[in-house]
Amino acid sequence: MMASSLGSLCLRAWPSGRCRCLRTRPACLATYTSSPSSSAARPGPPPPPPLPASQEQQLSWQAGGPLYLTSALHRELGAAGARGSPEAVLNAFDRYSKHFTPDMADVDACLNALAKCNRDTWQQSGLPKVGRGASGQGSICMESGALFSLLKHLEVALIRAKETVKEGGGQDLSRQLASTAWALASLARWQPPLPPLVLSRIPGVFACIEEMAQPLLGDWFEPHNLSLVAWGFARAGTGAPNFFRGVGNAALLRLESLGPKEFANLTWAFATVKLEHEFLDHISVSILRTRKQGLKDFEEHDLSTLTWGLATLRFREEALMKAIDQETSIKLDSFTTPGLVCTIWGFASLRIKPSYLHRALGYLQSAGRVARLEPRGCSMLLWSLATLRKGDEPCELFYLNLAERCILPEARDFQAQ
Repeated sequence: MMASSLGSLCLRAWPSGRCRCLRTRPACLATYTSSPSSSAARPGPPPPPPLPASQEQQLSWQAGGPLYLTSALHRELGAAGARGSPEAVLNAFDRYSKHFTPDMADVDACLNALAKCNRDTWQQSGLPKVGRGASGQGSICMESGALFSLLKHLEVALIRAKETVKEGGGQDLSRQLASTAWALASLARWQPPLPPLVLSRIPGVFACIEEMAQPLLGDWFEPHNLSLVAWGFARAGTGAPNFFRGVGNAALLRLESLGPKEFANLTWAFATVKLEHEFLDHISVSILRTRKQGLKDFEEHDLSTLTWGLATLRFREEALMKAIDQETSIKLDSFTTPGLVCTIWGFASLRIKPSYLHRALGYLQSAGRVARLEPRGCSMLLWSLATLRKGDEPCELFYLNLAERCILPEARDFQAQ
């Protein structure tokens, strides 16, 4: 069977060297920043017209498919993903895959379209609350048979893609592996959870991606793809320590090429898997001294992700935290509610009171932003204020108001943590 050919994800011994395990943190805090620091893709064009029946009958199975068919598939997947319809995404993939064997690019396009439909992401604070409470109203469910078939196509495509490395296609493959890992991680953390049959197959697929990506990390992975594959494995809670060590070693070789999103995503990934690496010791100097722009080109998502990672790793870099404080204060009005909560939590975890705290509380109180916080965000903000409020009357009042008006009425939605 295909699953057995790929092997299963097994426990590996922690290697000696520059990686070491950190203390575990509460799950409600360790997973709040759950999306990579990257911009959302533009919606795809409208779907093409259906194929004539006579043309469908003439098509035969072939690897990768003819260009006009694969282009039509990608357009339809992009449109279905932009509509937020996983059913339409899977139906389109199933219909086209009956005429040709999808390759890595085709399966990756399907997975990324599904990822667009995943509403369980911290950055979508403006969306209606979905999947809350026992009823789970508003949650998006997917049919297990279609998902299982998609993963089987992915396994076949991965096996065939190995040949591209022998032919010098390492760069293209590294890009596809990174993109697939990112989208597959979104699928693994879908809410409500996917059927056990589907979830049980995902670790084996990640193991195959890890096996293929490991030898390519040093030479073929560009900075963006390196941070993306690290984020995907960390988000899915998989990957051997030696794999992340390879990611860190590759990042050290590319320090001068790393941008805001790469610094943020890589720091987040190492923090999520509770590992330290020599790369982390170079972040402060690389950002503040080597980069001409410093933190000026870091967007709010980059700042909040980086702050969360540094706080989780207990990296109390005074100069860097001061620079983040100043940049956050300048860009405060551009912050999303979850991003601002995450940044405040990072400073509170390091026992640093940010200079923008009172402005941030006023910002959260305006336009009903606090009322849109999920229980996870409420608990993080409450903990942060409990840490920072001593001798601060505005913090004390906001703390009591948050507990009374936002937390107590929704206490049943909070987990025990």
